[in-house]
Amino acid sequence: MNFQTSGYTTVARDAEGPEHLFLTMVEAREINAPSGSSLLLWRLLAALQVANADEALASR
Repeated sequence: MNFQTSGYTTVARDAEGPEHLFLTMVEAREINAPSGSSLLLWRLLAALQVANADEALASR
């Protein structure tokens, strides 16, 4: 599995939320799928700021 932080974004406030919500997108991509199967690709939006896979795994 290959992990990377793909990007950051800020979401504007709604009626009851915080003024801004800072989001991190973490992408996990399978690199050695079994023969005949599709590669997995997960994208996760999180309010937790992480810079790399080690930080993401440590914060779970």
